[in-house]
Amino acid sequence: MSATITDPFKKGLLDELYTDFNGWNYDSTDSASVLNKYYIGIGRSEEWEDENSPPDPVPSKNDISIFQASLQGVKLATDLSYVVPRYNWSAGSIYTAWSDKNHSDTSVGVLEDISGAYYVITDENNVYVCLQQGMTDDGTVRNSLYKPTDVSYEPFTAGADGYVWRFLFNVGTYTSRRYLTSHWLPVEHIYDSSVGGPALDTLSASRLAQYGIQINAVPNQIMAIEVDSGGIGYEQEPTITINGECVDSAYAYARVDDNGKIFQVVLKDSSDGDWTMGQGYGEKTWVEITSASGEGAVLRPVVHNYEGGFGFDPRNDLNSSALMYSVRIIGDEYKIFNIDNDFRQVGLIKNPLKDSASAVDFAGDSVFTDLRGSALKKLYVNEGVVTENLGTQTTVTGTMSGALAYVDYYAVEADSDCCLDSADFYNVLHVHQSQETGFTSFEKDEVIELSNGGGTVTVTGHPNQETAPAMYYADVDNFSGEVLYIDNRIQIDRDEDQTEDVKIVIDL
Repeated sequence: MSATITDPFKKGLLDELYTDFNGWNYDSTDSASVLNKYYIGIGRSEEWEDENSPPDPVPSKNDISIFQASLQGVKLATDLSYVVPRYNWSAGSIYTAWSDKNHSDTSVGVLEDISGAYYVITDENNVYVCLQQGMTDDGTVRNSLYKPTDVSYEPFTAGADGYVWRFLFNVGTYTSRRYLTSHWLPVEHIYDSSVGGPALDTLSASRLAQYGIQINAVPNQIMAIEVDSGGIGYEQEPTITINGECVDSAYAYARVDDNGKIFQVVLKDSSDGDWTMGQGYGEKTWVEITSASGEGAVLRPVVHNYEGGFGFDPRNDLNSSALMYSVRIIGDEYKIFNIDNDFRQVGLIKNPLKDSASAVDFAGDSVFTDLRGSALKKLYVNEGVVTENLGTQTTVTGTMSGALAYVDYYAVEADSDCCLDSADFYNVLHVHQSQETGFTSFEKDEVIELSNGGGTVTVTGHPNQETAPAMYYADVDNFSGEVLYIDNRIQIDRDEDQTEDVKIVIDL
């Protein structure tokens, strides 16, 4: 028995996430309303069993706990977009006409659901949809040789290859920097200010152009007439009649090969006529074939029945079923992110909490709302440590408590309310514990030993917080919040000049 969930249902689930992320349902006057925050976290300095082949994560409680234990830091995700798989236009490739048979799971390739993609992005970051495949007079599919360039939103032929294209939108500079990758293409509906979107006068040129297409989209057009069966014996081109209720009629003519078989239907009243897609067609639309000769041809109208018409919401036109969350981590981000070690996991966390007993006021747990935060505990020690060989598997052991922890990095940190000239400087080991190390607490004034041959130092505790524990608080409680996504990766090294564009794609 096979079953599936539909694209409208997938989109409904993603719309809930999208709306929640943007806070459009949040009511500041309602005490029961919650403004949820989503953070992207990186972590795991310890090595995989096979460094070249990270294990596949599973959605178990155990895998979630393992991810949380080695979390290094989090940053608020402020960028979110719908995305679809990316297909670049390339001269010599074959593309397939848009069809209502396509869906979010449609695979593209010679042996896949369709031979070529039905949309492309060009090197100008323009996105086009293929309306008609190029074919020779004998019905042979042509290769696409002429790059589409028209941005008028009317159907057009780029050149003599016979392909018909329609411009959809341009991926602007801002959007491309945040979401455009070698595998993913951002696609969005432009919301106006009445539903939480930006004011029109703040839109970039590319998004304003897309908004113009959006509000002028024509609903319920016929996008194509597919040839399910070409029939036999058609000595002349038959008459094609499109039936069904409509506001504006569409017209079409058939192309017939030398064997009397219909191989393509073109949405024009004649070979030199204008493109006619009609308007207002519904599900009860059908095609009749009238001919003095020939029989057996079966034609199917492809009606665009998504809300607003083609171009109103490209997420529907391109069958998007994925969201991309994106953040940019620059260097150490004010000493929050480790630049002396690497990471191997990326995750999405909803509503993490401050670390238990805030380092500032020792209050109980509360929602973490800062832009960024460290999830590593701190061990203040009496002197500097040897950083040579302070690698991924370095541990520190308490000689009295028996506590064990992984060392993520060592830093000399300043404590000052004024300026560095008057600051006191402290030696700090940033550490985390896991199921492998256990979660025994270190003790103040105990000697701890580093496994990298760095010798021993003494835990002093925070110099200005006498009542604070020996293992000093992190900014964010790594075991808090709702973990929504985990990605295991090959190690990613970091340094102070490095910038990571961390992207998470939720694909239903």
